Amino acid sequence: MSRGSFPRPWRWLALSTRKGFASGFPLTVLSAATMFILASVSVPLVTASEAVSAQRSGVGVLSQIRVTPLDAAPDSPALTTAEREHISKLDDVESVVADAQVGIYAGGEATWSSTLTTATAATLPPGVTTLPTGTEVIVPESIDGHDLADAVGTPLQIEYTVSTGEQQGELRGMTLEVIAAYDADWQGRGPNAFVGSEEQVVELLAARAGVPASTYLDKTGVPAVIVTVADDAAIDTVARELSERGFDARPARDSLGELPGVVALFPAIFVTVALGAVGIIVLLVGAVVRGSLARRAREFGLLRVRGWSVADVRGLIVLDIGAGSVIGSIVGTALGAVAGAGVSSVVTESAASTTSLLVTAAMTPAPVVLSVVVALVASGRTLRRDPYLALVEAS
Repeated sequence: MSRGSFPRPWRWLALSTRKGFASGFPLTVLSAATMFILASVSVPLVTASEAVSAQRSGVGVLSQIRVTPLDAAPDSPALTTAEREHISKLDDVESVVADAQVGIYAGGEATWSSTLTTATAATLPPGVTTLPTGTEVIVPESIDGHDLADAVGTPLQIEYTVSTGEQQGELRGMTLEVIAAYDADWQGRGPNAFVGSEEQVVELLAARAGVPASTYLDKTGVPAVIVTVADDAAIDTVARELSERGFDARPARDSLGELPGVVALFPAIFVTVALGAVGIIVLLVGAVVRGSLARRAREFGLLRVRGWSVADVRGLIVLDIGAGSVIGSIVGTALGAVAGAGVSSVVTESAASTTSLLVTAAMTPAPVVLSVVVALVASGRTLRRDPYLALVEAS
C-alpha cells in the first residue's frame, strides 16, 4: 500500500478521538484539574499580595499612624492646629487628617441615626475612589431598615445638635449631598457610618460645642489625627519621632499583628506550592503517558508497518497528548479564574486584579508543555523498537 493511501497523523488523531482510544482523554481531565487548582489559588493570592504592596507603598491604611495626646498630658486633651502643623513638618509625612466623628440624625419622617466621620484616601469604602469635599458624604446602602442607595446624587436632609447654652442643645436641619453608597456590611469606619469631609465634621462638632467653626481646630482641637506616611519604610521612624515629641503614635499595621507580613509572603508561598504541583504533575503525566503508550504499542507498530516513519508516530503522540492537554488547561484555567475571583471578592473585598488574571493565563501552557515533553521522552523507547517485534509482543 502506498504511503499516501493510509491516514496521516491528523486524520488518525481524528479517528482515534472518535473511536475513543486516543491518549489525550485522561490528560484532558488531569490538565483541567491541575489548572483549576492553580488558578483558583493564584488569583486571590496575587490579588491580596498586590493589595498589601499598595498599602506598603504609601497609598493604603498600612502607611497610616493614629496619633493622640499622651494620657500624661491633661493640659493638652486634644490636638489643635498648632500641633497638627508641628506633625506635618516631620520628614516623610504626607498628610494629617482629623480622626473625628459627630452624631447626626435623619431629617423629615425617617428615624435613623448615625455618625459622620472624616474620610481619608486609604479608608474609603470598597469601590469608592472619590474623597468627599464640603457637604458631600458617602453613605451606607441601608441603615435601620431605611434604604439610602437611591439617595446617591440627590440632597439628603439631616439634623444635628447645636449648643444653646450650658448643657443645653437643640436639633437643626441641613442638607448633605450623597456622592456614593457602600455595602452596609462594611464597617471600616464604624457601623452605619457616614463618611464626609473634615471640614463638615468640624463644622458640626463646633456647632455642638457652641463655638465658631473657624476657631474650633485652633482652640478646641480633635481627639486624634491620622498621619499618612510617604512609604512603609518610614513608618517606624515617623512613629518614633512622634513618640519622642510627646504624642501617642500607633501605626495601623500594629493592630493587624503579623498579617501584612504573612500576606507579603504569598508570592513565595505560591511559587513553592506551584513547584510542588509541577513535580506531582510530572509524575502523574508520566504514569498516564507510559500507560497509554504501552496500551497502544500494537497500534504504533501497525502504523510503522503500514509506512509511517518514527517522526510520523512521534507527531501523532505529540498531537494527541498536546490536544488533550490544551483543552483541559483552557477549561481548568477559565473555571479556576472564576472561582479565584469569587474568593478574592470575599478575602480582599475587591475584584480580582488584572495582574492576577494575567499571571493565571500565563500558567495555562504549563501542563501542555510538561505533557508533551514527558510524552516525547517516554515514547523514545517504544519508537526505537522494531515494529514487527512490537506487534508480536503485543499479540
